[in-house]
Amino acid sequence: ASSLTPIGGSFLISCGDKSSEKVSVDSSASDVKSVLSELLGSTEVIVTEHVSELIGSTWAISYPASSAGNCQISIDDTFVSGKNAHVNAYPILVVKKSSSRDDSSGDFRIVIDGQATSPISHDASHKEVLQEMHKLDGIGLVDMLGPVEGEVSDSDDLTMIVKAYTADLDSVKIIPESNWRGTAPRVFYKPPSGMPPRTVFLEGFEKQKTYVARAFARNAEGFGPASNLIKIVPTSTVPSEVQDIELSF
Repeated sequence: ASSLTPIGGSFLISCGDKSSEKVSVDSSASDVKSVLSELLGSTEVIVTEHVSELIGSTWAISYPASSAGNCQISIDDTFVSGKNAHVNAYPILVVKKSSSRDDSSGDFRIVIDGQATSPISHDASHKEVLQEMHKLDGIGLVDMLGPVEGEVSDSDDLTMIVKAYTADLDSVKIIPESNWRGTAPRVFYKPPSGMPPRTVFLEGFEKQKTYVARAFARNAEGFGPASNLIKIVPTSTVPSEVQDIELSF
């Protein structure tokens, strides 16, 4: 939600042929979560509120992809007041970076619809990341989402609001460069609608060490039977050092 003057009023959220009750522009994250949980029929909706001087108030929403079916979230801001006041729904791209000892280093590329950015440093500024994003042909306007309202974030995650695009945002990939290093380093893309159903990321493993795991399904009635044992042997995420080099002139 944004406006050149103090903003007021309310808006409606729709998904397919279903619409929510009116939502006040000054609603809390928990209020928006309640509305969306009812609209989407899901208890797994996550909503955080962010405030930026550049883009105004933003509610970042994550939900299992299966909750909304094939419908798109849309907004009716007819009842919002303020000069050039708007409430819009935009996709969010989240690039998550981590290592078990917080020692990631090196570069990565963001690939959207087959087109890649130049290498981006693990400690690149938001401005530098946005500059690379705006070089992509299918990306028109991207803003960086600030920290959660009332919190000071030290996260390395990059959360971007894509306001104008022609690229297929369902085809985003994050590719680490050969110099990507760290203790169990990871850099990956989190889909705009949240983690896909029944997907779990495991991290903190040591390379070349064997682990075994079982998976259980759980619902309101309890746990189901265990899966077969799953054997996991993490491998190096980057090439080993080059050896036995011969040069000839």
